[in-house]
Amino acid sequence: LKHYSLEIQESASETFEFLISTYYSRLITNDNSIKEKLSKIFKEVLHLSVNDDTIFVTRGYSMIVSHFPIDIIMEILNEVSVNLMKNCIIKKVDNLESSNNDAETRRISVEAIAILIIKLLNLEVKDKNQEIVEIIENFIVRLIECFNDYEIDKKLGDVGSKVRESCCKVFPSLFFCLSNNSKSLFNKYSLRFIKCILKQLCEKMNKIRLQAGNSLQLFFDMIKYKLN
Repeated sequence: LKHYSLEIQESASETFEFLISTYYSRLITNDNSIKEKLSKIFKEVLHLSVNDDTIFVTRGYSMIVSHFPIDIIMEILNEVSVNLMKNCIIKKVDNLESSNNDAETRRISVEAIAILIIKLLNLEVKDKNQEIVEIIENFIVRLIECFNDYEIDKKLGDVGSKVRESCCKVFPSLFFCLSNNSKSLFNKYSLRFIKCILKQLCEKMNKIRLQAGNSLQLFFDMIKYKLN
C-alpha cells in the first residue's frame, strides 16, 4: 500500500478487502485478540492516511480505510469521518495549496466515503443514533462540494476531473441505498446531487460527460419502480 505504483496499491487494497470480508468473522470467533490487534492497525492507518508526508502513503492507506470491519470503524467513527473529509478536498496551508496534494487520494477518499455511507445506512435501526445520521449527512454535503474540484496541474491539466468523475460514479448506488434506508436524506439531497451531475454533462471532457450520463441513467433505472 506504500508503493508508488497506483496499480499495485489497488491490488493490495482489493486483497485486503477480500481477506477482511472472508476471514474476519471467523478469526474473531476463534481469537478475541484479533479485533484488538486490527483496531490498533486501523488507528495507525487512519492517522497516516492524512498526516504522512509521502503522497504514496496517504493515497494507499486511504484506499483501505473503508474496508475495515464496521465494528472497528464505529469505535472511532468521528475521527474516521474527519480524516476522510480532509482527504477528499484540496489541502491548503495558510490559504495556499499544499505541496502534498494528490488528486488520486481525493478520488479514492470520495469512493471510501460512499462505501462508508452505505455501511452506516445498512446498520440495524437500533444502532443508528442521531450522531451517525449527522455524520452521514456531513459526508453527503462533502461529496457535493467535491463536484467543484477543478484543480489544474501544469503538466497533467484538469486533475480535479478524477474527483468529479468519482462523485458521478458513486451517485447511483449511494442514492439508491438512501432511498431504501433514509427517505429524509434522499429527499433532501437527491435533487442537489442531480443538479451537480447535470453540470458535469456540460463538461468539455468526454469521459466526464459519459460517466455523468451513465450514472444518471443508472440512477433512474434503479429507482424507476419507486416513481410509478
